[in-house]
Amino acid sequence: MAVQASPQTNAFPQWLAKHAADPAAVFSFCSRRAILAQVQTAVELVIKHFPSLERLEIRLERDPETEGESLVLDLGVRDEVDSFLENYNRCKEAWVAAIPGPALSWICLVYSLR
Repeated sequence: MAVQASPQTNAFPQWLAKHAADPAAVFSFCSRRAILAQVQTAVELVIKHFPSLERLEIRLERDPETEGESLVLDLGVRDEVDSFLENYNRCKEAWVAAIPGPALSWICLVYSLR
């Protein structure tokens, strides 16, 4: 799967266009840090490990304490607590195994459970 925007059409990868609140800003953030492929992996792992996923939004968030910026994958999941925690732990293990440490410091996972 391609992870670069087409220079002619300025089109973004489908997964990014589908889930990002602001695809251009997210693409720029990822490009500056060379983490676009790792973010794609994170999205794929979330989709794989949360079968009851209702919403996935990718956005940038500024930390008011450090004034740093990170990429947030914000999930909305409808599930029972125990089932969710099992899925979360499996996803977290796969996430850490598949995404290199430097990229992990830029990508955050947040969720709301319903």
